[in-house]
Formats: sequence, structure tokens, C-alpha cells
Amino acid sequence: MTKRLDNIIGEQDYNGLLASTTPSAIVATAEIAAGEADIPAGTVIVKGEDGKYKPASEALTAESIVLVLSEDAPAAGGIATGYKTGNFARGRLVAAEGYTLTATDFDYMRQAGILSEDVID
Repeated sequence: MTKRLDNIIGEQDYNGLLASTTPSAIVATAEIAAGEADIPAGTVIVKGEDGKYKPASEALTAESIVLVLSEDAPAAGGIATGYKTGNFARGRLVAAEGYTLTATDFDYMRQAGILSEDVID
């Protein structure tokens, strides 16, 4: 059986996460640790000592390996995609419940290639 290659497979709604096309958004996969609730797109996730990513729940450091989730991740964990670099709308980036990203966190993310800027919706 053959299929046409010009058919629409699916659609993606714009979520306002990316603020600019420069620098280029580079996507990577990440193994997400199981948690209590689904993790929304735009969450800053940090690689733990076990090699799995969790939402940032404390101040970032120069050694933090950080991604921004590009899609919602289920609470059960598994593999999700995240941005290694890119320019993001600051108001759309979030961390773990109970923690608010600070100016220092944004500085460490900038050093890793994750830029952010204020965007008017």
C-alpha cells in the first residue's frame, strides 16, 4: 500500500514559547524523572545526579545542565523533547511549583545558550 507524501500528518499550535529565531533553537531528547504531576511545555528542567531531568526547584549553578521543555511531559516520566538553545519569551518559562526563576538563573541559562526576553502577548 502506498501513501501520499504531501498529506497533513498533524498540527502544532503556536504556544508563544519562542521569542525569536536567533539563536537557532536546538532540540534534544531528555529522560524525565517520574513525578506527581504533568510537566508543561516551557518548564526549565535540570539534569539530576541520576541522569534524569526534573523541573528546576532550586537556584541554578554554572554546572547545571538545563533544557526548556518543548512539549508537555507526563507525570509518569519517559522521554520528552527540550530545547538546548534558543531565544524564549521570559514570561512563558516556569520552574517547579513553589520556585520562581531568578535573574541569576537567567544568567546561567544565557551562558548555556538559552536566551530570554520580555515579549508582549
